[in-house]
Amino acid sequence: MVSMSRTIMAVLGALVHQGAFAQHDAVGYEDTQCQKKVGGNPLPSSFCSDIGKCLQRASGLHVGYYETETDLWLGNWGADDNCKRWETATSIRKFEKDEARKYYAGECAIQRSHKCEGCEHMVGKASSVRITPGCQQAGGCVSCVSQGLKSTVKTKCKTGATKAAKKVIKDNLGNIIGTLASAVSGDLDSQPVLDLEGEAMEDACATCLKAIATWLKSESPKTCSGSQSCNHLDWAAGNSMLWVVDLDEQCSAASQRFLSSGKTLSLWYDKATCSGTKSSNMVFPSGQFCGGLGRCWTTQETDPNLRYMKWFAHENKLYTVFWSASLGICGTLDNYQFLD
Repeated sequence: MVSMSRTIMAVLGALVHQGAFAQHDAVGYEDTQCQKKVGGNPLPSSFCSDIGKCLQRASGLHVGYYETETDLWLGNWGADDNCKRWETATSIRKFEKDEARKYYAGECAIQRSHKCEGCEHMVGKASSVRITPGCQQAGGCVSCVSQGLKSTVKTKCKTGATKAAKKVIKDNLGNIIGTLASAVSGDLDSQPVLDLEGEAMEDACATCLKAIATWLKSESPKTCSGSQSCNHLDWAAGNSMLWVVDLDEQCSAASQRFLSSGKTLSLWYDKATCSGTKSSNMVFPSGQFCGGLGRCWTTQETDPNLRYMKWFAHENKLYTVFWSASLGICGTLDNYQFLD
């Protein structure tokens, strides 16, 4: 059964809202693919903006939607019970994690029955439902989200990880955050000022996206309201980012693709402070530079004396050693051409 404090339910019950019933229809299906229709109910026109309130149906019965840490709960109550207690609800259903986002968006969403008076055989079973039309964000939603996210992106996202974060958004989060993707990606282009400072790209990417998801879920619904309201699509997007997508795994994959496809430029200067005149430089494939400790690599240098190289650690020091092309391979410390 649902765990919810009497205080919360009392507030929910007090917020009874009556409205027209022409804009949204909720159609239920006995299967989980929205194929075998079993019936439907109209929803108040204000449904999308009134999540968390006790809504009165045209029949006089009541329905309430409540967002928890990860899920969306739906309850139905009688005409004389204004959503005061879950114990008196005639039916209770739950949309888990990404199913809540699908429900708001008007997609086929799976629901699981936890209570059903007169239809007890459905308790514990999954079915599906689709609302038509789905919730639509207000005209100012995207610009409000973009403005609201700036501070979070500036303090939680780092310049060296934004490409990986944007790739995760493009490849894996498009369906989840929808039109909000443009706001998020735009802020990632313009706001980050912090450098990686030794932090791994994949870790910084995940930290950044988790901070964005948390803001969308927790702060955006409070920040963007009225003509700027996202009508809970922001909450649903953030919730799905946190609980459905493995951001650590996706950031790791995106980071590895960037590291393996990019190049690292190593520069030598005539001063110990990395300033002054550049005496020489060398280009390495990033996969070699970041994962090549102890291995022999063929360089891209035209100087035959710098054809082969190896990094190795010795007595708390890192050495870069080069050998001549005439050896055909990395040699030993007895026949190296250059050691740094």
